[in-house]
Amino acid sequence: MFRNRCIVIFAPGLVLLVLFGRWAQADTGALTQLAYIKPPASAPVPRFLADTGLAFQYPSLGAMYESGSTSATIFRDLDGDGDFSTGPVATQVINPAGKAVRGIDIEGDTLALGVDTYDGKNARNAGAVFIYQWNSVNNTWQRTAILTNKVKDQRMGASVELDGDMLVSTTSVSPNKAIIYRASGGNWSLIDSQEGKNSSLLDSDCAGCGVLSFPGTSVAFGVETGPGRRLQVDASANLVVIGDQAMDSLAGRVFVVKAQGGNWSNVSGVSVAQLTPFLRDPGDRFGTSVSLVQLGEEHVLAVGANQEDGDGSGPADNSAPGAGAVYIFETVNGVWPAHETAYLKAADSRPSLYLGVSLALDSSSTNLYVGASEFHAADCAASGHPAPGGGTLYHFSKASGAWAEVQSIRGSNTECLDNSTGDYFGFELAYDAFTQTLMVAAPDEDGQKSNTVMPVGPAGPDSDDDSDDGAGSIYQFGL
Repeated sequence: MFRNRCIVIFAPGLVLLVLFGRWAQADTGALTQLAYIKPPASAPVPRFLADTGLAFQYPSLGAMYESGSTSATIFRDLDGDGDFSTGPVATQVINPAGKAVRGIDIEGDTLALGVDTYDGKNARNAGAVFIYQWNSVNNTWQRTAILTNKVKDQRMGASVELDGDMLVSTTSVSPNKAIIYRASGGNWSLIDSQEGKNSSLLDSDCAGCGVLSFPGTSVAFGVETGPGRRLQVDASANLVVIGDQAMDSLAGRVFVVKAQGGNWSNVSGVSVAQLTPFLRDPGDRFGTSVSLVQLGEEHVLAVGANQEDGDGSGPADNSAPGAGAVYIFETVNGVWPAHETAYLKAADSRPSLYLGVSLALDSSSTNLYVGASEFHAADCAASGHPAPGGGTLYHFSKASGAWAEVQSIRGSNTECLDNSTGDYFGFELAYDAFTQTLMVAAPDEDGQKSNTVMPVGPAGPDSDDDSDDGAGSIYQFGL
């Protein structure tokens, strides 16, 4: 248990405003805001999440960052006690090869950054994933590998997901592909689907190796550009989940890919299940976001459809355009159901709410956090909500087999401006099981990077500041 405390941390080029309470065991209690994080102030016109992307595994937090091009900003709590306010925070801005970062993930001391326009050797726009390891001696991230399939215009690195010793990256051109990597002793290799062997991938020549192809999918297949994570990996179960919100006239679809015995090189042993809701319509964008949790031999999957049109009365209703919904799928004896086992809507569901733009299940799969970014500025005048157009975070909990909404919450500086479509609070979420806390991105939040005003109480830090248009912020919440 942590005592309540309030502190302002300064690191080179960073102002980290932190309002900490305590972390508790996972339950259905009310979420409270713990931290308010701004991008580094040293670069010209910096802003968070210009192309979206958020990764959080304590003690590291990674976010997309724009200053001329899209980079990644990584925050690292150095004292390791689970409390950013008690020790120094290292901050590092990384821009691999001077190219825009498209995918980001963190697993322990490993950082993966996808760059889909990387040229490699004589392979323009082949794309790559840059691997970094944390160096605790000098407190920096150091590049250790460049993983590239070296196929011209394939654009791998559009998304990237780490789990244990497994890394998966998708391409951003059709026909879409997922490329599977493994690490052994800190060295990464590609599972070669043609030769049945491991090949070194430190900028090696392995065109056509280790690629799973998904014909008929759209250019949105697994891609992290835009809200929500559309790629999930469970290394222990040899399972990959990929959302494609643009398939079937934007109705959307989710692919669940499994390798029997963990042998991804044997294509005949790779099975693909395709999940869809019982009822869906063109434009629903099912697969906008996905979150996967393993429970023993079973799995629970939450899928966002942020432009589903139901008003909450039932899946067949289409009277609330863009309200959004979340669908739950649960395996039985390892088998995925034909359709969802639960259909979730916000209690205040309304047009243009966009529920499901992002989401995250906790490790018990009994708490679900869902972003609703409320893009349309028309909500500012039409809605009586405290921060219309600014976005909302919804907390759902499962008890006795039934899901129910237990809370909706906004960040301390979440609002909609007259000349803007809002803060986009909830545009991206990332949950950390160790600290049981949640990071929520607001890429168009306008608080000043250098503002150190920290009112204590419900208003939270910087509740009245809008002097840095579109700088963006990340809020941390805990139970």
